[in-house]
Amino acid sequence: MLDAGSSSAHARAMLEGLREEEVASPALVVLTHSHWDHVFGADELGVPVVAHVRAAEYLAEAAKLDWSDEALDRRLAAGDVTQFHVDNVKQELPSPRLVRIVSPDIVFHESLTFDLGDVVVRVRHLPNDHTDDGCVIFVEPDRVLFVGDATCDSPTGAFTTALAVPLFETLRGFAPELVVEGHAGSVMSQSEFEELADKIRLVGALSSASAPERQRSWVSWAKRLTRTWPTWSTHSSPGSAAQQSRRDRGCFGQVRGLTPDTACADASRPDRGRPAAPGWR
Repeated sequence: MLDAGSSSAHARAMLEGLREEEVASPALVVLTHSHWDHVFGADELGVPVVAHVRAAEYLAEAAKLDWSDEALDRRLAAGDVTQFHVDNVKQELPSPRLVRIVSPDIVFHESLTFDLGDVVVRVRHLPNDHTDDGCVIFVEPDRVLFVGDATCDSPTGAFTTALAVPLFETLRGFAPELVVEGHAGSVMSQSEFEELADKIRLVGALSSASAPERQRSWVSWAKRLTRTWPTWSTHSSPGSAAQQSRRDRGCFGQVRGLTPDTACADASRPDRGRPAAPGWR
């Protein structure tokens, strides 16, 4: 199983769906990264958990936290998390909430391979703007690439050429036939992915060749070129208008703030521009 869901209820819904389809329950779960909406259901699954070594460190930090409404509001006031984070945790796990964070049973550093006979699953650590503990999973012979949130923006709403360009070049190297993003409403075809990767490569080339004062102009131009991604949702309920607005944009709805090493906040997100603590934003 890939990722554990955002709550026990989320994980139970997944397990029930498998039973209805007469599909076997998972024997283990691989985490793409340590953010709460991908890990909080692990305890409900009751199977071994696989994670990158850095994700394991972040999960250990998150397990020490108080997850009550009051504690979330205090972290928000201190600037440790965003309003988006707080609203979504409260929505998915109504108060009073019990959060059990499972420590990984299997930890790896760079990559891990599962040979399942007719199917081989390759897990690879790929740091990205969204998180430095991110991993992608490639399934052969189907050539399906699960990227988790690797193609999503940073907690401050930015992409950088320093991370986004090499990320997409590495993803392109898998030669995937299908690409599944963690918060997308549909699967990306090979041609759609190649189109997006070409645009990221072009923005990187134009940005690196331009004077600093010209880099934002190339970014604005790239925004007009980049296709709109499908709607997405982490949650089982519709959510607020602000959350729906983000879903409508998708993770790569625009190439926001794609400059060499500069994070440019997205003005349409009032909670952006504020840093978040690693591992549980």
